[in-house]
Amino acid sequence: PRRFHYAMEQMRSYALIQPERSQGRTQYLAHQTVVAYGEQHLSEQHEYEKEARNRWAHYYIDYAETHLKREQPNSIYWSYLLGRNLDQMKQEWPNILKVIQWASETDQKEILIELITRISHFLSRINLPLRIEYGRKAADAAHHLGQHTREAYFRIDTSGWALMEVNDLDGALQQIEAGLKILEQSDAHDAHDLKVWGHALKARLFLKAGQQEKAKTILNAIENQPISPTIQHRVLLVRGDLSFARGHHEEAIQLYEAANEISSTYGGEKTIEAYFNLGVAYVKCGQFEKAEEAFEQMLYDKHNANQVELIYYDYGMAQLLYRKGEKTKASEANQRAIRLIDSWEPAIGIRGEVEQLDMVIKGNREITL
Repeated sequence: PRRFHYAMEQMRSYALIQPERSQGRTQYLAHQTVVAYGEQHLSEQHEYEKEARNRWAHYYIDYAETHLKREQPNSIYWSYLLGRNLDQMKQEWPNILKVIQWASETDQKEILIELITRISHFLSRINLPLRIEYGRKAADAAHHLGQHTREAYFRIDTSGWALMEVNDLDGALQQIEAGLKILEQSDAHDAHDLKVWGHALKARLFLKAGQQEKAKTILNAIENQPISPTIQHRVLLVRGDLSFARGHHEEAIQLYEAANEISSTYGGEKTIEAYFNLGVAYVKCGQFEKAEEAFEQMLYDKHNANQVELIYYDYGMAQLLYRKGEKTKASEANQRAIRLIDSWEPAIGIRGEVEQLDMVIKGNREITL
């Protein structure tokens, strides 16, 4: 440790690095000239570059393991569900992205698979197009290596779910169907769980397309299947969405609440759609305090909320305020949501709804809230 700190002090004195203290920890940022020199050196020493980048990649696999992995649920994929402070991951995200790009460009299939397994859920808060792009690439890598269940995870949840979030329903259905076809030949212990989730996602897709009867048929077919709490949580949410779409708002509330109660058995999930849809259902039923409480549950850290969390929070609050007759405040909240959508992900599926509410508040359209 003494030699390390002596070396760091030397580097600092030559302005090669800049110390930065945050939350009681000191980090050292390399000067851009140093980074440029290092990259030039690597490009001239190919064997050394491969070895160095390989070490770097495994460092970040371990880093994600440390900062994302939960005790429960115990799964190769669901163990990395969100539910922890993401600040450490966000600080290192530019470097993690470089590793992912390197792994996908240089055919480092194992590294790509291990990284995407760990950060799929994290990417839902960072960048949906990247989740889709690298989810597909990881699926292709898993297919090449014969890791069929892992491929199904990437196609059904990593890519399929994210494609649905950006309203690419055809692309989502293609990925989900491909994943389900893989699972027909799989006898892995978690294949049944994933199969049920794949069908539930198809039901959610049909709901988004306005085909309620198709969604209902699928949900009836998977009812009473023995599944883990993680999948049970998700199936209950989709069942809640069906009740909501049919105007059965009190029934939807019961299903959303049941889903959140199930998730508490394995540490709880900060599922945006769970609390957002619950909040909107409470708005429909005129239970405004409970609605606001549900919307606030989406924010992991109220003082340092993620952009996508704020999009749904502001949109939810806009609906609540409009229903209470506070049109000016509703308009302000809705405008914040639109600005956040523009800066985060313009193609996000909820955009159309937010813009529709904006027209309603301005008096250009009528809608029942």
